[in-house]
Amino acid sequence: MEETPIILPYALDEDKKGWIKGFTKDVESALFFLFLEQECKRLFKKSRYASKIALVSKIYYSAWITPWKDGKGLVIDALELFPQAFCYDELQSFEDFVEDLERSRSGEEYLDTLRRHTFTFFSVKASRPFILSLISNKDLVSELQRYILHYKKESVVNALSLSPKVSWQQVSTFVKMLREAEAEIEALGSVRKKLTALTSEWVNKLKEESEKIQKEYQTLIEEARVTAKLEDLRVMYQSKVSELEKKMDEEVKSLLNEQQRLQSEIQQLQQKRSECLKMLKTLQQSREALLKQLNAPQSRRNEISNEIEEQLLKLENLKMEQIRLEGLAEEQKGVASELSVTRERLSKLSLEINRVNEVILRLKKELGDEDEKRLRLQEEIVNLNKQISDIEKAIKDLDASTVENKAQLASIPHQIEDFKKRRHDEILRVDREYRLKSDEVRLKIAALQLEMAIRLEALRRRIDEIRWRSNEITAQVERLIELKRSFIHSFYGAAIYLPKSLELEAPTLIQIPLYLVCFETLTERRYSLYTPIKVKQVYKTPWSKKLSLEIMLKSFDRVVKERLYEVMKQNYSFEEEVLNSCARLNLLRNHDFLTTLLEGLGQLKLRGWLSTRDADKVIAILSDFILPKTDKKWYESFSLKIRS
Repeated sequence: MEETPIILPYALDEDKKGWIKGFTKDVESALFFLFLEQECKRLFKKSRYASKIALVSKIYYSAWITPWKDGKGLVIDALELFPQAFCYDELQSFEDFVEDLERSRSGEEYLDTLRRHTFTFFSVKASRPFILSLISNKDLVSELQRYILHYKKESVVNALSLSPKVSWQQVSTFVKMLREAEAEIEALGSVRKKLTALTSEWVNKLKEESEKIQKEYQTLIEEARVTAKLEDLRVMYQSKVSELEKKMDEEVKSLLNEQQRLQSEIQQLQQKRSECLKMLKTLQQSREALLKQLNAPQSRRNEISNEIEEQLLKLENLKMEQIRLEGLAEEQKGVASELSVTRERLSKLSLEINRVNEVILRLKKELGDEDEKRLRLQEEIVNLNKQISDIEKAIKDLDASTVENKAQLASIPHQIEDFKKRRHDEILRVDREYRLKSDEVRLKIAALQLEMAIRLEALRRRIDEIRWRSNEITAQVERLIELKRSFIHSFYGAAIYLPKSLELEAPTLIQIPLYLVCFETLTERRYSLYTPIKVKQVYKTPWSKKLSLEIMLKSFDRVVKERLYEVMKQNYSFEEEVLNSCARLNLLRNHDFLTTLLEGLGQLKLRGWLSTRDADKVIAILSDFILPKTDKKWYESFSLKIRS
């Protein structure tokens, strides 16, 4: 089944706003000959020989465009100019895997299923190689995307359509293969989703079973504890420990209070000792002052005593002189003058003796006062010495009390440490008693806990293995999905968005027009292929414009045309076939083409794109280089029609 080909225009018009639209055939032909005029000048610019156009033949390059998905279509080179090797990976059947998973009635059966299918998705069943010629050049695909908007469906007339080497069946088979790969991706995704869901379901069931086992064993353990009254033992143990701790804490508290009391008492004793020392110092200073006062009267007393002795000695001398004078007076009773003198001297001696006695009395009285004063000072010194002795004794007593209190204070930490050690020993003893009584219960409980742990560990390992194997299979499935996606993705570069107006339902040929032109001189012949062109007006000034003709599909011109040249050079028979066919379809020998060209030049002139002078220039080229001289009457009629 092959539909009518999609024919793409050779020339397109680009207006000032960048909008592109197509031309009629006659305008297209006229524009192409204007383009040929520029090419002829360019190619033979340096040639000394005259050149002419010997062959102009329209060729259609064929490519398959086939609908794929999401409004996209694939573009496949129908001439196999760009052959590429691909491989389609066939997957192993995995229906049994899903059925076995769904039939599992226990976690063990589910795990066995995962074990059996460990390598179901490990590798592909087989790889089918095939050759496909894709147009995957990004720029070329983008150009075709814009170019195909100007399509029309019709048969190729008066042109060579290069026969496709890729058949409609091959393209259909390839698209079917892509859709099968997409269906396989969907099926693998469904398997992955099913596997994930069932794995999660069985993991949850096994977790519930683990919780149930744990609850059962917890009940048994609690029953064992209640039966053995382990809690009562623990309470009794805590009670004894609390009692011991309370007792020891009270003793420690008492010792700490005693320690605080002793510290306070020591502080008070030290304060009293300090006060006694101050008082002792004061008394000692007072005693030193009294001793100084005591020493002062003693020296005065000595002076008085010395003076009394001197006065007594003087008195003794005076008395002896008095006695001598009295004796002398007795002897001198008859001598009045000498007796008078003696008596006068005795009178003076009496006065002197009286005066000396008075002095002696005064000195003795003063000496008595000094003795009384000294006695009083000695009594005061004795009192002070007694007070100093009492204070020194008090200081010694205070020091003794301080030493005793410090000794008691130093012993308190050792007593506290002894209390703590005894408390620790008592607690250890109670703890040993408790442990001996509870070991039996603990062994029973430990056995139950061990049995529970073994069963839970078995379930945990089963859960872990289910998860691990499920993850491994999931990873294999994802790798296959990625493999298929990579296979499909390798064709994204050849996909374009199809216009909705195409309404393609099956692979269809698109025909891209080319012109094969042969230029001749006396010495050489050149063949050139010309790809579609784009026409736009270039304004040099607001009142001056120029018609610009340039290649529209630059990537096509660079990639496909060059590859077609290479194929023609490498395949001589293909080149001969193309050239001979093009020679038979030479438009320069077709009178209808001349009429079309004439009408196209007239249309260009009416549009203001071509002046009369430029039209005459094209006719001159046709007259001199294209047709024989016998057909010159055609050009005259062309010229008249164009001028009119």
